[in-house]
Amino acid sequence: AADDACLTDTGCSLYALQQGADSVSVRGIDFHTEVIQPLESLAAQLDSSVDKLLAELIQAIINWKTKGLFDQDELTQASSETRNMLREVLPKAWSLFEKTSAFDPDKGLTGRAAEGQSFLLEFLSFIQKFAPLSCEQASVAAGDEERSGEFVAKVSQEISHARQFLNTTLTFAWEGITKQIKSLQTILDMKDESMSQDIVQKADCSSDFASALGHVTKLWSTLVSAQVDCDSNNATNYDAVECAASTAEALRKMSQVVAETSDMMKTCYNSRWICAKNVALSSEYLLSALVGTLTLTLDCSSQFKTQCESSAFKILGQLSSAAASFRNVKTLCQPRSV
Repeated sequence: AADDACLTDTGCSLYALQQGADSVSVRGIDFHTEVIQPLESLAAQLDSSVDKLLAELIQAIINWKTKGLFDQDELTQASSETRNMLREVLPKAWSLFEKTSAFDPDKGLTGRAAEGQSFLLEFLSFIQKFAPLSCEQASVAAGDEERSGEFVAKVSQEISHARQFLNTTLTFAWEGITKQIKSLQTILDMKDESMSQDIVQKADCSSDFASALGHVTKLWSTLVSAQVDCDSNNATNYDAVECAASTAEALRKMSQVVAETSDMMKTCYNSRWICAKNVALSSEYLLSALVGTLTLTLDCSSQFKTQCESSAFKILGQLSSAAASFRNVKTLCQPRSV
């Protein structure tokens, strides 16, 4: 979190060079061999999946537009293969992210800054624990494999726990809005010529705080919806695919909250969370792709429609972005110190 060796772009590049191909051991971990190289392999796996899915998508479009043919089974299979790939890649990625400075607290923070940092780290740990479960849930819901009703009940229980945890986070976040309103009022009352760098920084802080607060509030709303979608005792409303999509979407938004809060930690408290942000973005891209595979199955259930094509291309974009984020760890992260 407090990426001291990476305070500037130059510092990040220098740090990456220091890790280099010679596999230097830092803080008891051979970062290049144990983290960078495995992440590069996972990125290559994502690239390979993108190439394969793109070829299948192009062929489906050609058949649809030139022959009026739609092979539902082919795209369903492609969607299933992508889910299986994510189910393999996502847990491996988090096991590697855990070894980075994304999980390091900034020991210089105190008061509300330290409390906010605590929530951020808890969010990271929650996603690390339940994102792989979400992949498993998606595979079961889509019919890739069979699973007992106990599994569905477990998912619903964890969603309830996440909502309870988020209630505390929301209370903390909304309490901070009073301070931000005072800062904004000070800025609005000032004349242009009296604007200082400190005032500009406060404005940036208020902006990032508002953005993070908005994402936290949306996350709470998503968790409420997911709890309804995943109530297996309600035979009228329960749908396995919608439940899986809602769960993955909640985790995606939680990843988004971490990314947004990382920006706020920098502008409001001058605390570097560049590695945590990159890890959160990687998670967001992978979970977006997971949601996309379920959406693809629904959108392509009867015919190759425009939204079906759109869903497939979104998956390609998310997988490519995740691969890029994996490779960014080399320049944005350090070995974990605690």
